Amino acid sequence: MHDGVRLVDKKDQLIIDPIDGILPQPDPDEEVDTYDFGSRGFNYRTERLINRYREHPILGDLFSSKVFGDPSTPVFEAYPGDPITIRLTNPSERRRSHTFHLHGHKWKFDAKDIDSRVTSFVGHIIAGAAENLEIIGGAGGIFNFPGDYMYRSGNIRWDIEQGMWGIIRVHEELQKHLPTLKE
Repeated sequence: MHDGVRLVDKKDQLIIDPIDGILPQPDPDEEVDTYDFGSRGFNYRTERLINRYREHPILGDLFSSKVFGDPSTPVFEAYPGDPITIRLTNPSERRRSHTFHLHGHKWKFDAKDIDSRVTSFVGHIIAGAAENLEIIGGAGGIFNFPGDYMYRSGNIRWDIEQGMWGIIRVHEELQKHLPTLKE
């Protein structure tokens, strides 16, 4: 995860966040925290929702790969049951904390503790944090369901809108570009 990356557009102009990326636009009397300027995303890739919304202003379709194609953020691919370990780091220059969520999948809160609770989010990611999330049951969760699963920051207004989300795609059928894992 990253936060605070200074981005410029194709004309080398600074991209000013957050006003330019909030859905819907904030009340003009609302005070904006300028500390939030800068891009957010995963693997230094971002998929800002405002760009999708301007192209197709239907909120229910914002995350649809069928409507927009895949996001610019990484699309991780696997087959049902493939072992997955997410190596989550936050090299951000912002002092704010983030959370990480992966829909449809779970891991132990503390992988070293056999009695640790099972969770689907990390709620304490600060600059410099590093976590290894060993997914229980592998790709597709404990029931190994194929499909697209969203990974994201937990903060919708300032993070997801600014690009902190992506997809883990669990394929039902063999793909030419994706070899199976050998046992």
